[in-house]
Amino acid sequence: MGSYSSPCIEDPFGVDKSEKMGLLEECSRIMNSDSAITSTYAQLHSERIDRVLASTEGTLVESHLIHTQPFLQAFAVHGGDAQSRSLQTGARAAGWEWIRENDLLAASERVRDEAIEKVMAPEGPSGVMDLVLDGLNLSLTMHESVGHATESDRALGWEANMAGRTFVRLSDPGSLRYGSDIVNFTADNTMPIGLASWGWDDDGTPCQKWHTVRNGIFQEFGTVRETALLVGRDASRGCCRAQDFGFFPINRQPNFYLEPSLEPVTPDDLISGIARGIFIQGRGSFSIDQNRVNFQFGGDFFREIRDGKLGGPLKKVLYGARTTEFWGACDGIADARFFQPMGLLTCGKGEPMQGARMTHGASPARFRGITVGGGVR
Repeated sequence: MGSYSSPCIEDPFGVDKSEKMGLLEECSRIMNSDSAITSTYAQLHSERIDRVLASTEGTLVESHLIHTQPFLQAFAVHGGDAQSRSLQTGARAAGWEWIRENDLLAASERVRDEAIEKVMAPEGPSGVMDLVLDGLNLSLTMHESVGHATESDRALGWEANMAGRTFVRLSDPGSLRYGSDIVNFTADNTMPIGLASWGWDDDGTPCQKWHTVRNGIFQEFGTVRETALLVGRDASRGCCRAQDFGFFPINRQPNFYLEPSLEPVTPDDLISGIARGIFIQGRGSFSIDQNRVNFQFGGDFFREIRDGKLGGPLKKVLYGARTTEFWGACDGIADARFFQPMGLLTCGKGEPMQGARMTHGASPARFRGITVGGGVR
């Protein structure tokens, strides 16, 4: 028996609706204050989940969760082109304090201005170059190329929906080179702000923390009670979750993140080591093949890097790589001062389809020799 409650300083459901609507209206007014902006979107999302799990094996646990997310987006049009810029700080296991922390009025000005800068920018170059990717951009890349690829049901061949199975084999833990020596992925369903931190999963297994990748070497799959022994583990890692009571619980991604540098490293330090490259912020379009090997990702905002310094904005940038080659090309990560968590409210998987929530994160990181081409966004 037990109970878990996510952190919440200010209950979002206790905030008057007039305050919420006033904030959204002012954000919209600010974003629409330039004639180059043709469309805007402002949203506040809050949810309360009260969950009780009782089983015939004696489990009786409850979780009380509050998740909150702001979102802003502005579309700018110029010269026959349209581009967008967004606030993408993601969801968090937190209350209204997360909305206040984002300072949405200041964020609205930034989103407006950078949407205009983006639509007027030149298209990004094509070729092989170095990249610095911020934590919000890397959250989606790791979600698709690491998180889904290391789900045990995919490795067992039980799951092939939503972009297929995985290249990771049952014999790979402890031997597969997933990234460079500085790449460490930690799974952590005990992270207080994490959306997959429930106290217990839907098998009744306590939430845990472990290494998915350590010093570049793949360590273990995310498991549930049905799969743990089949992939060589003595017990489940507590990754069994259902969308709600009406769905069958399945193997889902945990919260996990790329560990920051233990040494003092700033984004400027990473940029200073690049002769020609691009700094990419936020998430954009993406695709990945049926084995989680070949992928292509965009972003939300792009700036040129030239001779170790940030230059002007760019648009229509995509980067592509193979999973292990990409993470193997990481040669620098900023320290924890620059860590950005990203909570995802909807990750689709299963048949019938169901959603799940989890949190990823990273500090900005540098990748050498990545193929870059043009994109729609």
